[in-house]
Amino acid sequence: MEMVMLTRERIEEALNEAVDRGRMTSADAQGLASALLDRGRKQTNDVLKDLEGLLSRGRSGVEGRTTGVRK
Repeated sequence: MEMVMLTRERIEEALNEAVDRGRMTSADAQGLASALLDRGRKQTNDVLKDLEGLLSRGRSGVEGRTTGVRK
């Protein structure tokens, strides 16, 4: 999995610079920032859900192997 992590501050800084240079409008910059942040939140939630699933499966495997030892 390839990932890039940017802070909200850095995204806004880069987009504000593009607006200052006349490369995009302020409204477009705000829309793009919002879309990027929404996408980042979704991807973060997806990764966390995958990790929780892996941890749950790992826990189940360990519990299955240690049941005999506990008795």
